[in-house]
Amino acid sequence: MILALGLIAAACGDDGGGGSGGASTGTTGSSSGATATGATGTGASGAAKGVFATDPRGGIYDAFQKTFDRSKDPFSSLTEFCTSNPAAANRKATDAVSADSIVIVNLRTKLEQLEKIGFALPLGDNNEMYRTFFTYINEKCGGIRGRKIDYKIVEVNSQSTTLDADRRAACIAVTEDLKAPIAVNSTGFAGTGLQCLTIEHDTIFITSTSDTNQTTIDSKGRMTSIAPTLSEYTKNLGDDLVKQGTLTGKRIAVVYPDTPGYPEAIKEGLIASLKKAGLNIVQEDVIGCKGGSSCGDGTPASVDKLISNKIDVLFPALNVVSLPGYLKEMATKGIKNGQIQMYQSNYNSQAGDLVSSKIVDFGGAEAAALYNGTIAIDTTPTGDYRGTDFKKSEWNTMCEKVYSENNKVGEKFDLTIETENSQAGAVGSACTFARLAARIVYLAGENPTRADLLKAKENIGAVDSNAQIPATFKPGKLSGWDMLFTLKWNSPCPGTKTPDKVKTCFTVVGTGRAIAR
Repeated sequence: MILALGLIAAACGDDGGGGSGGASTGTTGSSSGATATGATGTGASGAAKGVFATDPRGGIYDAFQKTFDRSKDPFSSLTEFCTSNPAAANRKATDAVSADSIVIVNLRTKLEQLEKIGFALPLGDNNEMYRTFFTYINEKCGGIRGRKIDYKIVEVNSQSTTLDADRRAACIAVTEDLKAPIAVNSTGFAGTGLQCLTIEHDTIFITSTSDTNQTTIDSKGRMTSIAPTLSEYTKNLGDDLVKQGTLTGKRIAVVYPDTPGYPEAIKEGLIASLKKAGLNIVQEDVIGCKGGSSCGDGTPASVDKLISNKIDVLFPALNVVSLPGYLKEMATKGIKNGQIQMYQSNYNSQAGDLVSSKIVDFGGAEAAALYNGTIAIDTTPTGDYRGTDFKKSEWNTMCEKVYSENNKVGEKFDLTIETENSQAGAVGSACTFARLAARIVYLAGENPTRADLLKAKENIGAVDSNAQIPATFKPGKLSGWDMLFTLKWNSPCPGTKTPDKVKTCFTVVGTGRAIAR
């Protein structure tokens, strides 16, 4: 069950996803990204150089596009997944490639097994998604400088009793058996397997999984996550609320589990941010988990303190199976909606529709009524597709088209359709990671070594992602996405066309803004 929670966070929190928890992977407002020539940069003649896109949303979105020269490689178009590129004349083998191919592995966790414990994840055929995009590069675009992508898959059980050992075994299969210089993942992968891949072995791991700041730093850039690190999630939350002035004069409580690594991330991120701003943290409670995933030790006493301490702001950083019980205890002891304003980040994937929907499933109507109106701050605009002015981004439109026209299993998804949004988000994630891998290989040169691949990744700059959210990688930067959005949790979900299936949901409040880095 512990692994299940991490997998849900990774599979649904990205890009994973694409959107958060089967939510948004599109844009708010007009469709983004019509390609245009010219923009920034001039040559000796003074003429503009490069090909850039425009984003009709303007502001930070359009400024981002002006940093992304789409003429530098055949894996940067917004209308085509890739374009034909000539084979290098003198291809030779290195420690990363053979003369004719490069191995890229999809490290896939078997999320379908989670259905046995009540966590159905409607994400489509992940293997077929990656196979389709890599095959498209080989067959339609000539591979990468004449090298074909040798696509492999290594799978990990999600319901094993030897979880960490299984993840390390998968790492060994990727790095020592297949000798892959790059692995991709949009189904979640956690634990010491991450260190095995990116620190103990020199494999670039392109993923939606979050890890600690230190592991990410120790990977020297190989840990390539579009999503924030665990500490960044909560630091972003604290910093953004401090900037807004929302917490000034409030009596604040922070509640989090004793799961290894979690207290450190909360203290390093959220609590450090609030204390730096001089805010009044009246109560800080650690809820015991007894080594498992259901954390309830100390919950009654903690809720009693919320009342006696007259708390009016609560950060309940608990997981999917623990938060409903905490909320139920609050409701039982007479705390009413609006009495305590609650805030979340996507830590524990609580800014995603799928995970947050378990409030009503596990906690009941009273818990959901109390939680109604909770505000989340996250890097993905969960639920934006529910807006009346929503238009799908050009990136997601292209990814969906390529997949629907080329996959071998007959899948076709549209993120504007409520019941297909999660699957379409998964398509967008696979599209994002597959093309990022191809770009890295191309930009690394004709005969790239592993060191060349890492240098190309570290200096790649702007990258495409779900919703055309500005995302960049550069040396020393721990994660990709560069924007934050304010989300509101609703129970019941307003205006949904499928109330029998969508009882609760997030909606976007206001506009996105840049993360302070």
